[in-house]
Amino acid sequence: MSPVDAALVRRKLARIAASLDALGPLAQLTLHEYRARLYERKAAERLLHEGIEAALDVNAHLIAELGAEVPDDYYGGFMKLGDLGVLPRELARSLAPSAGLRNRLVHEYESLDDAEGAGVDRRASGSVPVLRAGRRVLSDQGGRLARIVCKRITSCRRAGDAAAGQKEERMIKVVVLLRRPQSSTRERFHRWWLDEHVPYVKVLPGLRKYRVCLVTGSTSHEGREPWDGIAELWFDSRAALDAAWSSEVGRTALEHSRESHSDRLVLITEEHELIG
Repeated sequence: MSPVDAALVRRKLARIAASLDALGPLAQLTLHEYRARLYERKAAERLLHEGIEAALDVNAHLIAELGAEVPDDYYGGFMKLGDLGVLPRELARSLAPSAGLRNRLVHEYESLDDAEGAGVDRRASGSVPVLRAGRRVLSDQGGRLARIVCKRITSCRRAGDAAAGQKEERMIKVVVLLRRPQSSTRERFHRWWLDEHVPYVKVLPGLRKYRVCLVTGSTSHEGREPWDGIAELWFDSRAALDAAWSSEVGRTALEHSRESHSDRLVLITEEHELIG
C-alpha cells in the first residue's frame, strides 16, 4: 500500500467545489432560458466536465494507492471505491452515473439533451431550476464525500499495511548532486538529464521513488551556483542500494552519466518529514 497523496485529493475536491459554486447562478435559469443562452450552456457543460474529471482523478488515485486494480471504465471507478470502503456503496452508486455524463460531454455534445444536462425534472414545470440533476450528480452529499475521503486518507496514513509501514521506516534516501561540464550550458545539461539520463535511472532494480530537482537560481550564490541539479532516490535498505548500483542496469546508468558531468556528490541520508 502506497501513501495516499492527501494534498492532491484536497486540490481535486476543491476543484469540484469551485465548479459547483460556479454552477450556482446557472441553476436559477429556466429550461427555456438555458436553451436560449449559448454561453451559459457551454459554461455549464465545461463546469460539469471539470468537476467530473476531478472526481475521476480522485477515484483513480485512491484505488491505485490503496493497492487495488484500477477499473477500465470510469463508472467502475466509483463502484470500486464503494467496494474498498472509501465511500458508502449507496453514495458510490449515486455518483457513478456521472461517468456517463462525462463521456457524453467529451465525445458527443450534440447528443446531450439540454434538459438532461440542465437537470430539469421532466415531470415538473419549466420553472424548475435548470442544472439541478447535473449539480446533484457532482454534489450529492458532497460534504459527506469530502469528510469520508479525508478520514480514509488519515486512516491509511496512520495505520496502513503493517509490513509496508515497517518497510518505509527502513527506507533510505540517496541524494546526488551534479555539476555540468564547463562546455555545456545549464539548459542543455538539464535537457540531457531529463530526456536522456532519467530513463536509465528509472529502471534501477529496487528503486522505490525517484525525483530530480533542477537548479534555476540561488539566494546565496546567484550566478555561481555550485551544483546544477539534485537527484533523490529511495531504496528499502543500504543493501538494496548497493545491489542496484552493482547490477548491470546500475553500471550502465553510471557509465551514461560519467562523461556528462564535471563533478558529483553522493550522500546517503535519513529523511525526517516535518511539514506536509
